[in-house]
Amino acid sequence: MIPDADVFADLIRYDSATISNAIETFGVRPRTDGFADSTIRCLYPDLAPIAGRAVTCRFENGPDTKSKPNLLPELFDIIHAMDEPVVVVCGHIGPDPARSCVVGDLMAAMLQRLGAVGLVTDCGARDLDVVRRRAPGFQVFARGTVASHGNGTVVEVGEVVTIGGLTVSTGDIVHGDHNGVVSVPERIAVSVPAAAQRVLDAEDTLQRRVHATRFDYEDLRKVFTH
Repeated sequence: MIPDADVFADLIRYDSATISNAIETFGVRPRTDGFADSTIRCLYPDLAPIAGRAVTCRFENGPDTKSKPNLLPELFDIIHAMDEPVVVVCGHIGPDPARSCVVGDLMAAMLQRLGAVGLVTDCGARDLDVVRRRAPGFQVFARGTVASHGNGTVVEVGEVVTIGGLTVSTGDIVHGDHNGVVSVPERIAVSVPAAAQRVLDAEDTLQRRVHATRFDYEDLRKVFTH
């Protein structure tokens, strides 16, 4: 676990794009890794960024799914035992994730009550207006929305999952907002907020060049000349 429990509060001071840029400055992974692709939508883009420890699960939806053991209580146990904010990361099993629904108003309220700040899934979600009322501030990243909850069951808990190209293990640090979802490597997590501020400061300097009354093209070009 990271040594500074306040790192989550520090991380959510910055949007996910800036967090991603900050992580790049450490050179710890390829720039094409560590984030979910555009198939995973932020369903509440007006909400502030979230950050927390991932708790992973897999969800199966189909005609015979209800005959399988429901591991939702085990998922609840893990979330409830966490001392840090939680982001539930739920992968789909089966051929038709676009017709699966992992979260609605009741599930969102229960997860929030247990300590989760949001959910990331490659399935669908529903009850968007009611979730906003019953679980205010709870963020959902999903494939999209569907009207029916289908016939789904949580069939695995704690396994490694991949959502929109982002591979997540239970315990990973996840950050997200209207831009999307990014994982924050543990070994640099406490240093990322300061790096994010340096990124913003550098971008502000460049923005002043771009918007200067006397625009200097050659000066701008030098910034990108190696």
